[in-house]
Amino acid sequence: MLFIGAELQESHVKSWLRTCAKQKPLKQQLKTPQSLQKEEMHQIHEEHHLDPLSEGWFYSGSQYVSLMGEKQLKHPNLDSFVEQYLQSSNQEIKESNTEIDSVDYHDLFQQIA
Repeated sequence: MLFIGAELQESHVKSWLRTCAKQKPLKQQLKTPQSLQKEEMHQIHEEHHLDPLSEGWFYSGSQYVSLMGEKQLKHPNLDSFVEQYLQSSNQEIKESNTEIDSVDYHDLFQQIA
């Protein structure tokens, strides 16, 4: 391929052409409870806020109340719901990362043997 122009530099042209090719996607990091966004936590809670409660708890319509008088705004089993979400999300991430590893991405200007 031949490029003609004023003050063209090979490294700049190659760099520009590399951006035109399909780039290797970045692998995603696995999620942890600390890495969850507020929106994700809110979504998990919304999906499960009416799920059955542990013995000794009831939902007043605005708060979760235990028979011992403890009140809270979040479902008492929220931690287990978060754990289920993390397992499901991380499985999808692992599958995606495995797929990224299985595809060969080559530099446009690399000599292929």
